[in-house]
Order: sequence, then structure tokens, then C-alpha cells
Amino acid sequence: MSPNFTWAGIIMILLALVADAIIGNVQEKKMKEYEASNAEVIFYSYGIGSIYLFVFTSASHALVPGIMAFAGVGLTSYAGAFVRRLLGIRIRLGG
Repeated sequence: MSPNFTWAGIIMILLALVADAIIGNVQEKKMKEYEASNAEVIFYSYGIGSIYLFVFTSASHALVPGIMAFAGVGLTSYAGAFVRRLLGIRIRLGG
């Protein structure tokens, strides 16, 4: 089996690498500027990233199908997903 490379995929990987390098430098600069701890910088980075993801998934209407799928199963699916995420257990969907 050989992989199929597309230009879109290569560009997305390159953009992700560039963004990762930029955010690493920005985080390091802010850590030195504000004398922040590693945990504090990671907390705020993940918090801001979560807001971005929520906004973009909401705007692209990708959030609603996931919410509806979980709602069909009931509250236990939300509680189970929360506990698995809290414990670091991966959820495997599909076959």
C-alpha cells in the first residue's frame, strides 16, 4: 500500500508546522515577559484554542450533528465522554 499525497494535504501540513513554530516562539516570549509558568501558558493557550475551535465548528455547522448524535443516546454519553477524557482514555468510534 502506498500513500497518496495531494497538494492540499502537503500545504496544510506545512502551514501547521509554521503555525506551531510561531506559537512556540510567542509562548516563550510571553513567558519571559510576564514571568508566567509553563502550566499557566499551556492553560491559556488551550483555553484560547478551545474558543477558536468552538467558533469555527459552530460557523461551519459541524457542531450540530455531533450534539444531535450524543443527544440521541442520552445524558450517559456526555458523562461517559467526560470521564474518559478526564482519565485520558481514547474513545474509538466506528468499526
